Amino acid sequence: MDQLERRNRRLTAALALIGGVICAVVTMAATGEKRGDFDVVVAKKIYVKNNDDELIVGIGANNGGDGVVKTFGANGKE
Repeated sequence: MDQLERRNRRLTAALALIGGVICAVVTMAATGEKRGDFDVVVAKKIYVKNNDDELIVGIGANNGGDGVVKTFGANGKE
């Protein structure tokens, strides 16, 4: 019985340590510096929104496969 209690204490301590490490890793990942430097970005469509969450620019292709760049006015229309 003593052997089982010692093993239980060791496993409980190991679990607490692993939980602490996971929390530390998640916290560091969530607060790390976010940089948007990329060599290549591949997407079918790209939209840019302003601070008011309104679309201001759209980049994509039309049905014929030609590239299209759309800009949107303050009223939301092209």
